[in-house]
This record gives sequence, structure tokens and C-alpha cells, in this order.
Amino acid sequence: MIFTDFYNKELLSSYNRYCRSGSKPTGFIYGGCLGLYNFVFVDFGPEFACKEPSDEEPRTLAVSNITNDSIGKVTVCAEPHRFSDGDSVTFTGVRGMEEINGKIFQVKLLSSQQYAFCIGNTSNYGKYQGGGDVREVIPSKVINFKTFEESLLEPSTEYSPMFEIYDFEKIERGGLLHIALRAFLAFAKEHDSALPKLNHDGDSEEFVRILTDSVTKNTSGFQADQFDDTLLDLAKKLALFSRANIPTHMTFWGGVIAQEALKITGKLMPYCQWFHFENYECVPETSVQEREPLNCRYDDFIAVFGRASQNKLSKANVLLAGAGSMGLEFSKLFALGWETDCRGPQGP
Repeated sequence: MIFTDFYNKELLSSYNRYCRSGSKPTGFIYGGCLGLYNFVFVDFGPEFACKEPSDEEPRTLAVSNITNDSIGKVTVCAEPHRFSDGDSVTFTGVRGMEEINGKIFQVKLLSSQQYAFCIGNTSNYGKYQGGGDVREVIPSKVINFKTFEESLLEPSTEYSPMFEIYDFEKIERGGLLHIALRAFLAFAKEHDSALPKLNHDGDSEEFVRILTDSVTKNTSGFQADQFDDTLLDLAKKLALFSRANIPTHMTFWGGVIAQEALKITGKLMPYCQWFHFENYECVPETSVQEREPLNCRYDDFIAVFGRASQNKLSKANVLLAGAGSMGLEFSKLFALGWETDCRGPQGP
């Protein structure tokens, strides 16, 4: 079940509890695009088994020998094995010692031997005659997801960092954005599930007041003494532009949410459980008049970046070579954002 751009906290919590209530929980994903701030929350229920936590191919090596004794020394050829103590491995195609094919063994390293390791007693098996591959077995990972309500208040988890880091210059930003989302939900509760109006100073001031009140009593890892003028300016932008629909951001974030939905199959690690993202540093300093709408399809872009930026984009000459999978996506974005001049009654 996927919710996007929906800000009724009580209903979200109710649907989340419903998804977790079955003997086999239904996946629950919640995401949104608020101007240049995006977020996603993932809950696949308690004891979710991620069968393939990594997209890296398991390491596979050719076997040159396996001793028939108490330690079961395996020798590989061509390159060092690079396994670690306790890694799990399995074998295929081994001749003579066919009993080990398909079984899982724990690796025990041998001192100073890069091409050999032990798998335990093999004296009861047949004698190795040749061939075979040894393949790394990547263990599955069991994840205990918190409910939406629990994670909104206490986002830390037992298996990963509190928030995904998308910019090492903004390591603490996830905590502030998490508080901002709680402020948006609180604002929506007082305004019939509506977000702050676009470029509306009164709504922005109310939102910032809710957010600053939350900073002093938060559990998202963000400290109140970190809330300086720069972050106060960011908080204002979050509110002023939250209703703006920017096609490039929405397309990108739709892909992020779709990717998380596929992970319920158990392939690849889902987010833990929140991913907050913003890039308001790209917003230019412009006048209020420059951001006023022109009653055209690009008003949301103008509200954030200004008329001059939209006019510059609309007059850009772009050559798109090829219309395959990526080319079609770019064509759509060009149509949404760059197709024509944006002119009001008095021009740009």
C-alpha cells in the first residue's frame, strides 16, 4: 500500500496498523514531494526477511583441490579468495567429493594463505577428483520495522543509521527534515489536511512556529542549538514552496518510491525507514514580484525559481540524441518544463 502527498496523520497511522495486522504483513510506503523537499517512509512489517541485502554478485572461484581430512582445506586457483572468517560458502560441480555440492559451509581462514581456507571435517566424504566452484553465500537479514506512528516519534532503528545520508555536508539535515515533516502533519491537522499556501507569509510563519516548538522536544537526533539563521531560512522555504510541483523532483522521487516497492520481494535492502532529501541551496535570491504567478503551466516553477529562470529555460536550445528508455524520460521532462516560453498578459 503506497500513500503519496497525503498529510492526515491519523488516517496514515490507521492504514499502517491495518497493513501490519495480517499474518503476512502488507508493505506500507509513504512518500511526498513538497517543493524541493522529498521524503519516503518504508514499513514491511516485523521480522521482514531481506534475502539479498546487497546488489553485489556473490564471489565465485574455481576450486583446484579439497583435502580429505579433519580440516577440509580448500585451495582455489587464479586469484586470492578474499573470504573472511565465518563467511558462508557452497560448492557446485565438484567431482569425487560430490557430497559437498549444494551444502553450506563456514569459512575458517588459514594464516598467511590467500589461496586456501578450511571448511571443516571432510574425511567422511569421497576423495576430491577435480573441478568445481566455490560460491559465497550472502546471508539474509531480518529487519524489525517500526510502525509509522512509532517511527515518526522515534526514528532510530536497530539495524541502521537513523536517516539515509545523501550529502556529507548535511549529515544532520535528516533530523531537521524529520521534525519538519512532523510540523507539516501538525499544520495539516489544523487546516483540513492542507499544506501551507504557496509563497504565503502568514502560513510560513505559522509553520515555522510549529517547527521551532518541536525542535526543543524532538527525538530525531537534531539538537536545538543547531537551529541557526541558515536553518531558519530553510524552514521558511520549506513552508513557502511546499505546494510547488517541480517535474524533475517529482519524476526522480517517483522512481525512488517505485524502487522501494520492488524491495518487498526481499531483494536489496530497503531504506531504514526514512529517507529525507532537500536541495534548496539551488533556489536563487529573487524579489517577491519575480516569483508572482503568470497564470500559466509553469507557475509552480516560477514560484520557486523566479520568472527569469523559467524564461531562460524556455529559450534554451537542446539537442536530444536518441529516444530510448532515458531519452523518453528526458523528452517528458522537456515537455513539462522547457517546451515553450511562459508569458503572461504583459510578457515575462
